Amino acid sequence: MEVNSLNILSAGAGTVVYPPGGHFGPRKQVNYQLVLLHTGKMSVSINQKHHYEVPQGNLCLLQPGNLEEFQFAKDQETWHRWIDLHIKNMPSEMENKLKFLPFYMPISDAMNQITDLMLQIQQTGQTGISKSKCTLGAAVLELFMEETLNQSNFDRLYHPVVLRVKSIIHKRFNEEITIAELAEKVSISPDHLVRLFRKHEGVTPSHYLWEKRMTRGIDLLRNTGLTVSEIAYQSGFKTSQHFARLIKKHTSRTPTEIRMEYREGRNK
Repeated sequence: MEVNSLNILSAGAGTVVYPPGGHFGPRKQVNYQLVLLHTGKMSVSINQKHHYEVPQGNLCLLQPGNLEEFQFAKDQETWHRWIDLHIKNMPSEMENKLKFLPFYMPISDAMNQITDLMLQIQQTGQTGISKSKCTLGAAVLELFMEETLNQSNFDRLYHPVVLRVKSIIHKRFNEEITIAELAEKVSISPDHLVRLFRKHEGVTPSHYLWEKRMTRGIDLLRNTGLTVSEIAYQSGFKTSQHFARLIKKHTSRTPTEIRMEYREGRNK
């Protein structure tokens, strides 16, 4: 079943910021909806049976027919964007495939770019653009399916300890976390953990952690209006100076330059 053959009646996108301690629902989900979590935290309850903690920097797929309830970070604002797809007569084969995909996965640059484009199209206020949005909506769904499949195939090639530690880092990269603590979580010695990471990732766990923090910081520079200090804190850096130095070292650009280049590119 080709995704672009789906009967997508409408597609839309939006952006929402919830204050600390925010809550939404319960509500019945009527469409397919991708939610991109950029800052804060999001806990999702599905049908009062399944509960998910979605880390920032990840997106999740919400599916029609479910009763959903959301809790957001208590100590900071939670900002997310969403893409909503109204699909008529979803084929059962595709519907079953989507039900067995992971609930959430990291936001890719491609997913961010499609979301940017959908929001930009809506902001123009032009009539007759619904077909373009539906085409982009189909692309979003296809991209999500491809990325989750690729991630699943990728994971099969890796040592389970490395995958477990990567999962911990993805959820806690903005916290104080040491090699010793990571090793204890997976019941091996720190030296053994470093050897496994070097073998499977080509870098140490510490290097992987700082790469994750930098990637997260760059994402926030491009997609939020947070100050550099706020972004540094949310990305796991103790000071904005350390954040700026590391970004400059690896990209040859300052945080401000990265933000300006991205905004200029969007406005072209």
